[in-house]
Amino acid sequence: MRWTFIGIIPAAALLAWAALPQAQAAPPAGGQAIYTANCAKCHQANGQGITGRVPPLAGSDYMTAPATKRIAIVLQGLKGKVVVKDQAYNNVMKGDRPYLSDAAVAAVITYVGHAWGNKGAAVTEPQVRAYRHVRESGKTVDQWRDPPVTGPKPARQRWHHR
Repeated sequence: MRWTFIGIIPAAALLAWAALPQAQAAPPAGGQAIYTANCAKCHQANGQGITGRVPPLAGSDYMTAPATKRIAIVLQGLKGKVVVKDQAYNNVMKGDRPYLSDAAVAAVITYVGHAWGNKGAAVTEPQVRAYRHVRESGKTVDQWRDPPVTGPKPARQRWHHR
């Protein structure tokens, strides 16, 4: 007698498969794809911005700012006068991007920090997570200062052994 698979999986095999460690979710798209989807409309695909309206990211000294400042700009936005490459800009950049994961924020900041000849340091997912934790804790984070962002505090134990 010959057995043919017809789409019925024995329960034991299904249970064995369910017990196997599942693959991690695919990492978010690379920084360039995230930039193209979220930033290029204003800052342009080449990072040159729009003269007089949107500052360029290419060659900007903001790309070498401390990680906390760059994370703050992406997550909180930016409004008011800024000077980039001796050109003044006074516009509003939208903040509040909860749809971007910590990994995605880190990837796009790192991409922009290295694209177009920029020399910015990489930003890591734990740095973004720590920044968000500080913001969510109710503390204000001034994007022009570099507050000590060390990450979430360990959870308190509910049960104490005596």
